[in-house]
Amino acid sequence: MHFDRLPTGVVDSEAMVADSENFPILLLHEFPDVYGHLLQIVEDNGSLDGSTYSIVSVAFWWGIFEPAIRDNADHAMRSAFAFLERCLETSDDFLLDALQIRVVEHLASAQYARSVDAMAGPVTLRSVEIARNG
Repeated sequence: MHFDRLPTGVVDSEAMVADSENFPILLLHEFPDVYGHLLQIVEDNGSLDGSTYSIVSVAFWWGIFEPAIRDNADHAMRSAFAFLERCLETSDDFLLDALQIRVVEHLASAQYARSVDAMAGPVTLRSVEIARNG
């Protein structure tokens, strides 16, 4: 998927499967502020094709999730946890691996325990617990 072909109109994100192909579209739809991070990935790589790990790490974790937790921004954290939960439930294996390595592994650290315990859904909690216990 090339960045210049991302939809600019209305996206039925509820009907889309959260897989590695649709992840940038869903992320941008849910978190419009991620646009600059996606643009940087395109500038670095030429497109979003084959950039799933970068998108998950740079755009979702460092661009959305970590700042929400760091700033204790309740609404932003709830949105990030809900989005992660949906993706963990419906992802293809490639996106699931990227989310596990680039998001869940961070959430498994002690510094995020309070936020995880308060806001994570059951799939996220199970994934974090597995990551914590090795």
